[in-house]
Amino acid sequence: MRLAALLVALAACSGSDDGGPGSGATCGGFGGLQCPDSEFCDYATDSCGAADETGTCRARPTTYGAFPQPTCACDGMVYDSVCDANRAGVDVRGGGGCK
Repeated sequence: MRLAALLVALAACSGSDDGGPGSGATCGGFGGLQCPDSEFCDYATDSCGAADETGTCRARPTTYGAFPQPTCACDGMVYDSVCDANRAGVDVRGGGGCK
């Protein structure tokens, strides 16, 4: 159920003004590779790069999701939705709350 809500939220806010997916470059990992300012590092497992996991640079969304659903992001902040976290340039944290 939670995964379905996350997928709906992502679909509601994905993309950028030009509709592009972002550079698709590798981010995170042992080297701490960064994305351009217009993108965020999307970790496939929502682990926030734990154990030197790498992610993929995705374009920050430019629209808001229709349904607020407070979520914890990799920066330790709570955002109104996955979309808001991604707009701020951070991925969401899976499997646990903010500490």
